[in-house]
Amino acid sequence: MKAKLTAKGIIKALIIGVALGVILKFFALQALYISSGSMKDTLLVGDYVITEKVSYYFTKPHRGDVVVFKMPDEEFGRRFGFFQTLYYRLRGYLVPQPGLYVKRVIGLPG
Repeated sequence: MKAKLTAKGIIKALIIGVALGVILKFFALQALYISSGSMKDTLLVGDYVITEKVSYYFTKPHRGDVVVFKMPDEEFGRRFGFFQTLYYRLRGYLVPQPGLYVKRVIGLPG
């Protein structure tokens, strides 16, 4: 027996899809655009990377790992203005995330 597509079924599928997307974005995965050349031997300007946020809940970073972190007390408005955000969006790029840094772990405590 074939299942019928109904408006109720489509809306339910969309709601579930959006909910899963939001959960993944906030708790598991995030897409980032590399906007500076500070790691140019590993990541080039313009590269897109998908980061996962779960590993370091269970393990500590090791030397050589590439990590994403926030600097404390940094506001979006100080680093990126409205026009720069608009420029990235019109070009079809991901907008650089304010205060997120992508770096390699070189020193460990202890």
